[in-house]
Amino acid sequence: MEKQDNIDPEIWQLCGRSDPFYDMNVILDQQIRKRGLKHQFVEVSGGHEWSVWDKAIKQVLNIIDDK
Repeated sequence: MEKQDNIDPEIWQLCGRSDPFYDMNVILDQQIRKRGLKHQFVEVSGGHEWSVWDKAIKQVLNIIDDK
C-alpha cells in the first residue's frame, strides 16, 4: 500500500445535550473548527447512553456508505 501524505481527516462528532461530557465536546468542536478540519458536530437529545449511540451509528454508516 502506498503512503499518502497530507490527508485531512473527516471528523463526525455526536453528543447528547444531557451527556456529562457535553461541555468538553463543545470545546473540542470549537478547536476542530479553528484548525479548519472537515468536521460535523451533531447535538442530539439524550445523554451518555446506548440509546443515543444506537441511533447515531445508523447515521454514521449512511455517511460512510455515501462516500
